[in-house]
Amino acid sequence: MRTRIGVRDLFITDDRRLNLVWRLACYMLSWWVVFLLSAVPAAVLATLLRWPARYENAVFVVFAIPFLIGWTYVFRRWIDRRPWAGIGLTSPSAGLPQLGAGFLAGSVMVAAWLLLDSALGWVRFAGDEPATSGLLPAVGFVLVGLAANSGAGFLEEIGYRGYVFQNLGRRFPLWAAVPLSSLLFAIAVHFNQLTPFLVAIAVAVGVLLAVTRLLTGAIWFAIGLHWAFDGTQTYLFGLGNTNPPYSHSLIHLQAQGYLASVNGQDPMELVVACAAAGLGLLWLHRARRLDWGSRLDDGGQPALER
Repeated sequence: MRTRIGVRDLFITDDRRLNLVWRLACYMLSWWVVFLLSAVPAAVLATLLRWPARYENAVFVVFAIPFLIGWTYVFRRWIDRRPWAGIGLTSPSAGLPQLGAGFLAGSVMVAAWLLLDSALGWVRFAGDEPATSGLLPAVGFVLVGLAANSGAGFLEEIGYRGYVFQNLGRRFPLWAAVPLSSLLFAIAVHFNQLTPFLVAIAVAVGVLLAVTRLLTGAIWFAIGLHWAFDGTQTYLFGLGNTNPPYSHSLIHLQAQGYLASVNGQDPMELVVACAAAGLGLLWLHRARRLDWGSRLDDGGQPALER
């Protein structure tokens, strides 16, 4: 029986894989490397064609999404040495309806947020993009903006509800893996703009997104919800930027009252995120009878209560 722990044991498991801490650290670092490398061809193309930044961001996702999928596949199969199914990115034929449903759910969340702000008198309608730029340019701004924002849904969900949550859920019970993966998501993705308020929102949204994976058995719904929650607040409902030119959002809003004094840290965003996470947990409890003390298997599926 082994009692001594050598230097090798700090890095390598008994089955000769990198241990969990190092796998997560290497993957999260490589996630940023993929992000930065994908930005290079997008920047070159945008410079050659003299495109504005919003087009460059849309081109970026064309490079970044397949690059990250490919890299995550390599990492999962050759570093983890575990099946790809555990990432939760099922076939598009099964996943696209879930993505659409998630996008709708995320849009409803942002609409509820807008209604709360309006009821409190924290925002006022200041115009709309068709009246400012014309109908066709306004439609173009919205479509390009949403396309560019798809990166938030695909890249962050593949990385954090896919790879990170799967590895944590395989090692720890779900009651620990869900909040821990959400905290890592909040810190690692938003490290350059961390505030307690942003961390609270990111953790609440992370819990919600993890719950949708447990409900659906895949990350497609989470991708759609994340994409819509980030994208529609900026390019449809106007909550992402309340100053001219309003990110060319379809609706133009101006902050007033309490909201004008807190530098965009809108408590109603946190309220909506926490309420959605609570509803998701309740739905999960009623729909699947999940055993929160269980762990994910290598295919990404949790155990149910008997």
